[in-house]
Amino acid sequence: MAAFVAKILNRLGLDPVVINAAEVRAKARRPNRKSDSRDAIEICDGLRRGIYVSIVHIPPEENQMLREVLSQRRYFVRAMTRETNAVKFLLRPQGLRKIYRSLATKDAWQKLMGHEEVSPKLRGYVGMHHAAWEMARLQAEEIEGELEELSKPFKEVIARLDAVPGVGIITALTVIAFMSRAS
Repeated sequence: MAAFVAKILNRLGLDPVVINAAEVRAKARRPNRKSDSRDAIEICDGLRRGIYVSIVHIPPEENQMLREVLSQRRYFVRAMTRETNAVKFLLRPQGLRKIYRSLATKDAWQKLMGHEEVSPKLRGYVGMHHAAWEMARLQAEEIEGELEELSKPFKEVIARLDAVPGVGIITALTVIAFMSRAS
């Protein structure tokens, strides 16, 4: 709730400060007497005197948006992994472990579906999992297009992070989203 209110206050041109509620309660003069007006006075007085240490970081709106979109992408990538693992679980008891290496591409799925050792019944189940995998892949691709659009303000930082071996665009965007001020 605090992040939501902070976002609204930011849009109004204010600079909100979010403080850990436990610290406010611990530093209150009368912690057992709670009321909204007393809490407001305590918070204002504490801010004026600079006694609060646990200031909660609220990321800028661009970073928050990146976090949300990356979270959605992560969901669909996990869905793809679930479908791949489900098919591997179906194939192993049939002794068909050798006919798949990776099911990370459409071609690999098509090759598996067309393999002569896969029975028609098993092919039906594999087809169901392939359909779910394909749907998740399409959603992940759509989200990656959205990420490309969201990454434009961070091109310079992405270029620096991309110079690190093993860091791609998704990893760079994740670092930016969760570090907020990655400059």
